[in-house]
Amino acid sequence: MKLNSKKCKEMTISFLQYHLPLDNAIYIDGSPVQSVSSFKLLGVLLREDLSWCDHVDYVIKKANSRLYALRKLKKAGLSDKDLVTIYSSFIRSRIEYASPAWSTLTQSQSDLIESIQRRALRILLPEMSYQDALNYTGLKKLSTRRHNSCEQFIRKLKLDNGPINPLKDVVATRIHPNTHNYNLRSESSWSLQTNTERFQNFITVKNNY
Repeated sequence: MKLNSKKCKEMTISFLQYHLPLDNAIYIDGSPVQSVSSFKLLGVLLREDLSWCDHVDYVIKKANSRLYALRKLKKAGLSDKDLVTIYSSFIRSRIEYASPAWSTLTQSQSDLIESIQRRALRILLPEMSYQDALNYTGLKKLSTRRHNSCEQFIRKLKLDNGPINPLKDVVATRIHPNTHNYNLRSESSWSLQTNTERFQNFITVKNNY
């Protein structure tokens, strides 16, 4: 496979607050590869510090442009049921695209994502509170749906016994079978020892039961 330097990007993963100048530029066929701090990979915006602020901003902008259409359809007299279907199909689906990959949001980022659904339900049911609108429409909070999506993703990985499953060892069960007949006071289990909240919230750690 021949690489195209114009379509390739170089990004250095770093959690430092300052950046050291790097002189080791990458070249392909004599052409330098552009160095970036963020880029889009399969529809998800990645940052050099592995935070999701750029992707959250991107999702919010996309969703806001579609909320305008929802407001117009509401004024056109569509039923609540049809409006909920349109929201779920054309707005929420875009918000939740590849959500297991970027589920490790901060609380403020999660609130920003949730505000999209709040605005949508305010357009549909302006006289109701957010919780009442959720109950009326049968919708769930986006944070709850992301959590459920992550759990479902991990379950599918555990059930995938195919020869090509790069995450199989990562999500292997944490419970070790006993190799003796003694009854111990605690189960033979282990958990990863981590020093960072970032790692503890990673999908294969947080949702791997």
